[in-house]
Amino acid sequence: MDNGLAPLRKPSPQPPDTMSQESPQPILQILPGRLLFIVGSVAFLLLVQARNGSLPPELRGPIVSNGVLWGFGSIACTLLGAMAMWQAEHRNTDWSPSVPGRRFVTVVLYTRKDCPLCDDAAELLGHYSPWLPPFVEVDVDEQSELQESYGHRVPVVEIDGRRRFEGRISELLLRRLIEGTPPREQLRVAR
Repeated sequence: MDNGLAPLRKPSPQPPDTMSQESPQPILQILPGRLLFIVGSVAFLLLVQARNGSLPPELRGPIVSNGVLWGFGSIACTLLGAMAMWQAEHRNTDWSPSVPGRRFVTVVLYTRKDCPLCDDAAELLGHYSPWLPPFVEVDVDEQSELQESYGHRVPVVEIDGRRRFEGRISELLLRRLIEGTPPREQLRVAR
């Protein structure tokens, strides 16, 4: 009996990503920077309030008497925190394939609006841009045939016309795919 619903597929277990440099919880990478930023901002606000006289005398005295230290310390903490947050959010991969060069001809990322996994997929593909061609993002909600084909399986990554990833992209498998494919320049020379 066909009820019009697609059968549920059980997700296949992912192998542990031993090559990945990223933490399983990205918030832990950003946390030290946020703490430094908050501490620096609060220290600066305390310094400003102490100078204006809006703090009680027992707090104002030590802050004003060490104003230069509080000023430089608060600015340093704020700047270091901002830098640490930026670096955590814009990490560069230190991995590279054994043979340099771009692989593949086309990469298409099928996405939809308000899809955090799609955002993660785009970011991950961006980290591997030295070895991949620029990818094209296609919103499946804009075309009914794509919506039927991909439905709620986004993100889907298609490389050279073959569907390679569906749902969360495994960084380990992406690296293996890049490593196992010769660069396009090598293919041209071999012909």
